[in-house]
This record gives sequence, C-alpha cells and structure tokens, in this order.
Amino acid sequence: MYHIYLNRNGRWPLSKNIIEKLAHMHDFDLTNRFPDIRRFIYLCVNEKTINFLVQMDNLSYGVVFCSVT
Repeated sequence: MYHIYLNRNGRWPLSKNIIEKLAHMHDFDLTNRFPDIRRFIYLCVNEKTINFLVQMDNLSYGVVFCSVT
C-alpha cells in the first residue's frame, strides 16, 4: 500500500507499507525530489511506475511518472 500526505512540516512524504506483514518499508520525501510541486492530488501505482497528478507552484497541473525500481 502506498500512502501520500501533507505532514505538519509542510512536506509530502510517500510511504510504502506491506499490509500482509503490517510492516512499514520506506518513506520518500517527494518535496525534495519535486520542489516545484504545490500539491499531489492523485497517485496511481502499477508494476513499473508510480504516477502522480500534481498542481505546480504556478497553479498549472501536470503528471509525474516515477519508476518503481
């Protein structure tokens, strides 16, 4: 399961959790990787990519494609 949220520090972490084992695997600081993004609206995960619908700082919208590997 992937979970994305705006934390108290105004950062956008993406967390990966294994539900079967109830184990937390990774946190990725998306704010560091994508500093021009104001907010993450939607995410879609498949076998090869994680895709995000985002709103940029200039209020335009975009899609970000990230490799899972």
